[in-house]
Amino acid sequence: MSKDARKDIVLIVIFSLVSATGMASVFLGYRLLAWIVIGISDLYLFIVLLLAAHRAEDDGFLDRHPWVTGVFPRKPAGILVVTLLFLAIVSGFAGLLLERKSFRPTRRPSMRFMSASSSWDSPTTRRNLVMVSLL
Repeated sequence: MSKDARKDIVLIVIFSLVSATGMASVFLGYRLLAWIVIGISDLYLFIVLLLAAHRAEDDGFLDRHPWVTGVFPRKPAGILVVTLLFLAIVSGFAGLLLERKSFRPTRRPSMRFMSASSSWDSPTTRRNLVMVSLL
């Protein structure tokens, strides 16, 4: 196994774990896991963008810092890493927004304009229905 393939496998395993943690935060309702996933994903994106800017600006940057190539995956592995990164970010934010408490059944809203004594054919009911439909 080549050195580049090993680096790619390490990135794939890391982001597989991060995206699995993000999905776990959705299903378990733990917001702390969601914050950790979002933090790791944002940190990786920040580092990649910063190092890509350095690589583009300075031609000798990779000669002075050869460890930088480990952060950038090759094209086939990059597609999987980007997909896992997208899954991690989406599931992390979903874990923040969704909680198990929000899935509890709530009371049905009542129709305030209908009383027990009124019928659907009364003029008041028709007027109220028209007013509600105009809103």
